[in-house]
Amino acid sequence: MSNKLHEEVKKYIIAVLRHYGFNAQIIDWEIDNQQKIICAGKCELENLCNDYDIEIVIDETADIEGDIEILSETQSDLKFIISPEYNESISLPEDIYGVRPESFENILRSILKIPENYAPYTNPKLTREIIRKYGEEILYEIGRNPQEIMNTPEFEGIVTELLKIYKDTDESLAIKWLNKI
Repeated sequence: MSNKLHEEVKKYIIAVLRHYGFNAQIIDWEIDNQQKIICAGKCELENLCNDYDIEIVIDETADIEGDIEILSETQSDLKFIISPEYNESISLPEDIYGVRPESFENILRSILKIPENYAPYTNPKLTREIIRKYGEEILYEIGRNPQEIMNTPEFEGIVTELLKIYKDTDESLAIKWLNKI
């Protein structure tokens, strides 16, 4: 995994953890001259993350044995090894999940028993077409419940896309709402 890709995976994992109620943070470790990235978090929203603690090793190598050793020493409820090199033929202890980065959110949702009506992190990035279609309604809801909506992880992306779409339209309800925000 290149450094740039590694950074993107870290950002993605932290964002997913926060989306599901964890107060996630990154801890960089160097063990035996290998860089290990640990994401750790405690549940802040019990209705989503069930009061679990979580620790994740993001590994760009296939040193799964070293990752198992690190995670075996922790007391966290949920333990993950995330590696693009991971495959299911690798044997892991029962309390450690091994996944590729692209599978992490689906596995986490399953473990946490997230209801289907709770939007996944990877899909709430509203496309321009959806925002064009529903932009006025979204902005109306922002106007009705500004604090609730502004505190969601998706808010910044929604506003950015709305600004791109409506930037040339002075009379748009979108511009009026965005100017109020």
